[in-house]
Amino acid sequence: QLKEYGLTGQDVHVVHILSAEILSEIHVVGGVYSTFLTEMTVYDIPIAYFETSLTLGIDMVEHGIATRVTQHVTKEDIESIIKNHTNKKHIAWPDAPDIQETLQALLTP
Repeated sequence: QLKEYGLTGQDVHVVHILSAEILSEIHVVGGVYSTFLTEMTVYDIPIAYFETSLTLGIDMVEHGIATRVTQHVTKEDIESIIKNHTNKKHIAWPDAPDIQETLQALLTP
């Protein structure tokens, strides 16, 4: 998949342990589908969804969490994703109702 986007693998920094220091250096993440991409919304990091024949992650685009990019993506396109990013945490991780209120409502006849 990297080759379709003109990447060799040497262009990509693979992270095995995510620390605050590493997070502070991430400007955008990209991929097709993974929990990692969705979790990046918590850290307010823009997501580029790579358009491929695999459509498992397209819902991230449809719900406004990620920006779709094609194999013709340019550096300017990525810079625009970063520049125009707004926090999507409320979409990917909506506020949950209070558990006590929910249980009370369920248990009250």
